[in-house]
Amino acid sequence: MSRFRLTHPVNRSEEESNSIDGLQVLGLAVNPRHREPLLVVSDGAFVSIRSLKEKTPLERHGQGFFDLDEMGKSVEAQRETGFPRSHTPDGVFPRRKGYGTSLYSALSIAASMEHEGIAKIDLSQSGSGICSVTGGRSIEADAWWQAALDRRLTTRVSVGGSDDDDEYEYEDYDFSDERITAAFDVDIFPFSSVIGHHLCAGVFVAAKYKVEFKGATPDQELNGLMEIIQEDEIQIYEGFYDALIALDVRGLHRAAIYMLAAFYQESGLSAAARSALYYRWEHGLDPDSPIHQQQLFASNGAGDLGEVAAARRRVGWSELSVLP
Repeated sequence: MSRFRLTHPVNRSEEESNSIDGLQVLGLAVNPRHREPLLVVSDGAFVSIRSLKEKTPLERHGQGFFDLDEMGKSVEAQRETGFPRSHTPDGVFPRRKGYGTSLYSALSIAASMEHEGIAKIDLSQSGSGICSVTGGRSIEADAWWQAALDRRLTTRVSVGGSDDDDEYEYEDYDFSDERITAAFDVDIFPFSSVIGHHLCAGVFVAAKYKVEFKGATPDQELNGLMEIIQEDEIQIYEGFYDALIALDVRGLHRAAIYMLAAFYQESGLSAAARSALYYRWEHGLDPDSPIHQQQLFASNGAGDLGEVAAARRRVGWSELSVLP
């Protein structure tokens, strides 16, 4: 029996450490540049992406939150698109390494999970995806959203503006009503696009609960999370076949491999596929490995790297790898 446990989440201030103590565990986002899985967690206010690497367990690569404004462009943007507006003022670290895509994917995952009722997230508009108003963003955010739009990962819509069919009496005129001001553009990133572009490897179902790891190191927390998953205290909602197969598992933490194996099983992947996953990890093998290592992999009967390479062609991450 695990010494770690689940309790109901309580909102708290921005997380300063690499700990996931007290956070909800939502799922796995993907960095398409490095083909790297990242743990998506939330305290109910902030959503962050965490490393699953052996050398940097649970290191935070970025975080964001959802708009709670009750007036202005946020209200109009959210009402017209049906998606919550997200913010990422701290950016990501390291920059220009693909983690921006992972963070926006994580926010879309979190919004969708809240919309489905399997996460508790603070937002003023429930919807299965996120939106962003084009004006007032940072240079980095603007660059990401434009690049994502160019690659059809996101879409842009125009909202607001006057409605010629409406008549406003002076006494009823609301000067804060932005529906009668000039139209403005809003970018949207629905969860369906996250899935369609294979930027989510899996989602948990017990995300209404937070994990408790009192006094544990990040390494111990990651091992504890693995124990909780193995004991079905956190259940898997869905794993996504191609994204799971296409991941580069070299250098991942042992607990992350067991987590991926659980998603493999939930996705209907065979025991042989799980054995190949372990073998690739243990021997540091990948389609990008030197050819003699790939031959060793095949000769040991643990499967070959052809399916991994084929899955990478199917997911199309190479096109998205240029995103910041």
